Order: sequence, then structure tokens, then C-alpha cells
Amino acid sequence: MSDKTTGKLKETYNYISYLVNDCNGNADGIKLLELGVKLAEANGNSDYLQFFEAELLYFRDREYDKYEEMLLGIETCDDYILWRIGEYFRLNHQEDTAIGYYDNALIKDPNNYNALFCKGDFFQDMERHGNALECYDRILKNKPESVSALNAKAKLLNMLDDKEGALECFDKVLAIESGNECARQEKENITYDPVAIIRRLDEQLEGNPDNYDLLKQKAEVLYYDIDEEEEALKICGILLKVKPDDVDVLEMMGETLCVDGQIAAAGVIFDTIPEGDPDNFYALNVKFLSCQFFNIEKDREMMLDVARQIVLKCSDGWDEEAFRCYYEDTCGMSWEEIMK
Repeated sequence: MSDKTTGKLKETYNYISYLVNDCNGNADGIKLLELGVKLAEANGNSDYLQFFEAELLYFRDREYDKYEEMLLGIETCDDYILWRIGEYFRLNHQEDTAIGYYDNALIKDPNNYNALFCKGDFFQDMERHGNALECYDRILKNKPESVSALNAKAKLLNMLDDKEGALECFDKVLAIESGNECARQEKENITYDPVAIIRRLDEQLEGNPDNYDLLKQKAEVLYYDIDEEEEALKICGILLKVKPDDVDVLEMMGETLCVDGQIAAAGVIFDTIPEGDPDNFYALNVKFLSCQFFNIEKDREMMLDVARQIVLKCSDGWDEEAFRCYYEDTCGMSWEEIMK
């Protein structure tokens, strides 16, 4: 078989395997794997034949022990298969074995993107930041427009307090993908200066002191970013006179009152929120936690009532069983007693 034919087959196999991984072993993915087996058989490629047969054991037959046995039995020099075996061990938390396979893949192809990227992530987890940056830089040397590598490098540089380097990487991402909102948001987070924002808002409010949106933004920055609760509370009071059902402002005010120990007043606020936002889980949970935190015995019935409301409003996105365990433990009662 010519090197050109082998190369084309490898591209085909890699593409099939990528699609199978992307669709997580659904019916289309199974068909692609079966196609891969036929292609490998037709072209006499024993490495990929074993590889796809092993993948079928995993995705189609759910024979995980046999899958691992077959995977480890593949004697291959193919960098892609070596990387995929490494991924299996990474997912099973066998990091040293995984890195060994990544290294073998890189011996075969020093520029293997997947192996370099995974090694970089491992080095990050191990806090070997210099090694992680080397991996990302090796990728970018050959693929300077790799958005994934640029993003990974930017986030790591930001964590290492190299703001300038991180911004440079995010700028490159946005030059490649102008609509990349994740990179745009990360960049905004790096350059975010709450003190400067308050200064700008004060300048704008000089000419328009009653502007609701500006006041609300100032209260949010004061509360969430500068920890100026008292000043934020004053602004919330002004805002609620204009829009008494503004849930965002009510949440800020309720939290501030809780922190200040004014639980009764906070309870009134949190009771108000569901009227304008009946599914507001957050308000109910904060009210519950406030009662629990301050251990107010006289409010025990209120706490139990809030617990009931939380679970009854529990959407599919929440783990109801976890709620039950949590509130049983917190209230010191069985679930049946709580829900009576």
C-alpha cells in the first residue's frame, strides 16, 4: 500500500473516529464505526481494524472490560490511535499511563495536536505551568490560528497574572473569530475595573441623577464588586420606590439585609420576589439559608415552609433527591414529616 493511500485512509479513519466521539456512540456513530471496520479490512490495516472493533465494543456492546483488553492489545505506531488510547486512560483517571501514550504519539508525530493539547491540560492540573505553556506554544507554532490553543494559553497566562499576554492571545482569537463571545467576555473580565466604572457612572449621573438604569448599574457594581453594601442599599431603596417589583434590586436588598442581620426585613423582601417571579428558586433558597444560618428557632416553621416551596418548584434542572437529603439533614426531620 502506498504512503499516499495510507495517508488518505488514516484521514478517513480519523474522521470516522472523530464523528463517533462527537455523537457519543449513537446510531449514526455505530454505523460509522462499522464502516471503519469494513474500510480497515478492505485495505489490510490491522491497527485500525482492531481500533474500530474495540470502539464498537465500547459504544455498541458496552463491553467495557473487553474494550480495555482489546485496546491495550493493539500494537501500533499510529499517533492518532496512541492518543485515543491515552484519552481512555485520562477519562479513567490514570494520568501517568495516559501521558505515556501521549508521549508515544508525540514520538511518532512531534506535532500531534491532540496529544499536545491534552498534555498541556495535564500539566496545568499538575501546576506545571511552564510545561503547559510549552505544549500550547508547540501547537501554535504549527497552527497559529488554533483558537483552542490560544484560548487555553490566554486563560493560563491570566491565571499567572500575565494580563498583557492573555489579552494578546484573546485579541488573536477575536481576529480569527470576531463573534467568539467567550473570548470577548474573558477579555472584558481582564480589563474590568469597577472603581473606574463607578467613576464613569457618577459622571453620567451628574447630568441625570434620577436615571434608573444608571443607578441600578451603580448599585450592582457597589454590591457585587466593591462590597459597599450600605451605599448599595441606599440606592436599592430609591430604585424600589420607582419599580417595587424589580427582582434584581429585591435580591440585592434582601441579601444586604441578611448580611446586616435584619432577617425579618429580609424575609419580607424574599416574600415579595416570588410575586413578580414565581419560579425564583434563588430567592427561596436564600431565605431558607438565612433562617438556617442565624438559627432563629421561632422561624422554624417558616424555614420548613420555604423548604417545601423549593422542592415543589424544583425544575428538571435540579436534583430533587439531593434537595431531599439536604433538607432532611438541615431540618432534622424525615422527608415525610417535612412534606406533611
